[in-house]
Amino acid sequence: MPSMNLSRTTLTSKLLSAFLLCFSLLLTAIPWLGGKWSANLELLALGGFYVIVADLLMLLWHAVLRKRLLIIIDAIALLLALCPLVAHYPLGTNKGRDGLNSELTVVSWNVGNFSLDLHCLDELAYVMQTVVPDIICIQERPHQNLMSKEVIVSHFPDYPYVACNDREDEVLNLMVLSKYPLTNVKNAYFPKSYNKYLSVDVDVDGKKLRLYNVHSQTTSVSDNASSSFIDKLKLVIYNAEIRNQQADQIYNDIENEKDNSVIVCGDFNSPLFSYSCQTVARGMSDAAWQSPLLLAVSSFLKAPFLPKIDHIFYKGAVMCDGYSLSEGGWTDHKMQKGHFLL
Repeated sequence: MPSMNLSRTTLTSKLLSAFLLCFSLLLTAIPWLGGKWSANLELLALGGFYVIVADLLMLLWHAVLRKRLLIIIDAIALLLALCPLVAHYPLGTNKGRDGLNSELTVVSWNVGNFSLDLHCLDELAYVMQTVVPDIICIQERPHQNLMSKEVIVSHFPDYPYVACNDREDEVLNLMVLSKYPLTNVKNAYFPKSYNKYLSVDVDVDGKKLRLYNVHSQTTSVSDNASSSFIDKLKLVIYNAEIRNQQADQIYNDIENEKDNSVIVCGDFNSPLFSYSCQTVARGMSDAAWQSPLLLAVSSFLKAPFLPKIDHIFYKGAVMCDGYSLSEGGWTDHKMQKGHFLL
């Protein structure tokens, strides 16, 4: 009987290692499967960090049991699962601080329409006085008729340069507030969606930076609480496919900025393991590597078990030396803050 139980345990270990290896392979393959096919793996992308944790635990367990073959399999699975993260480690861009003598602090925040409450706008203005960023990128700015741009801007007298989307939508509007001059404003709208992105040139002490404020396709599963699991899954896949198409559009736009330093920030509604994030961030570094633990911390307060869906990526003659997440009192997203040298 003991030998039979031992063989069952060994078989279970082998099956678990095999399954985890398959999941890790799929995680690594997501960016290369194309937007349509990878949308079917959105749930796996959401659970990417759990796959890494499971790989690590299996590796440690088999190391205790001295199962050499399983140790090798688990190690390979762990390395594969880590690839989407390591791909955006700032190796190529952070070669040193030589010539990077200008500082820039960027805040990106989905403010949730300020809950259509001026007290929430007052709170944001107070937080900005404490954080003192150079640029504030706002997602989900209210419609002009509900809370005017003039009222919002009046709360930030230290930010004379303002850019907004030129098509005022019912929801999901954007705004960039800056202490530095903003030029070459470009509004980009996605087909059949209120989601959008806004890009501007920023003149930082004579150095040109292209800044993108992004709000990608919303999944809105919570708006369909009464629907079945299958219906919710279909909705996740449908919106992931749209989000992936949007990511292709953003990436193609960024590729035209080959000679410029670029910062891309916003609410991507998708984790770093997803096709959409891996596509937008291709060839870029993730600011969250400045605080590695934050790579696995949720930026979505309604679902703390989910990974981060708000991101800041960068490339070119720019270096990030600080990143943080802070909670707000009225919105379900955390505030992102990145500190850069140019």
